Amino acid sequence: MELTPVQLGDGLARLVWESFTDYIESGPTPHGPRTDGDDATAGLIAEELLILFLWVHTRACQQAFAGRIDADVLKATLDAMHRAVFEDLEAHGTPRGHLPLLEQRVSARYAEYYDAADGDGGTVGELAARRVSGRHDVDPRFGAALAQAAMTAARPLRDYLDEVVIIA
Repeated sequence: MELTPVQLGDGLARLVWESFTDYIESGPTPHGPRTDGDDATAGLIAEELLILFLWVHTRACQQAFAGRIDADVLKATLDAMHRAVFEDLEAHGTPRGHLPLLEQRVSARYAEYYDAADGDGGTVGELAARRVSGRHDVDPRFGAALAQAAMTAARPLRDYLDEVVIIA
């Protein structure tokens, strides 16, 4: 399948939102499994959860295209994904003035997640659990659930990206 960087970026943004909403609808909270009547975001910092899924999709894209495409084309694709997500946030009420702060937070979290993925500072699941819950001490099962959600999002994405040819 041939896609431009913008087309793929827009598609990746939709997948980020799907992963995010799937987790909001059915994933566990820091306090345990969701029960009927629970607030969908009870105990979750939604912005941090979104950043986690942005990173997962960014990382999967980087891994899928490593050595296959020019770095500038990959950057254009990822920039398009991030731009689409930020435009969605603004369209749904996030003040434009908050977006530069969010971009800074995304950059900082990405650095932390890359360090964790490389084996520095705990696992991605542990780090995500602390960030998404806003607490330092979290149930290890919550970290495992976030790690599982990340893998659930990344596996089919990698398969899909293996079939994509980016045309500039």
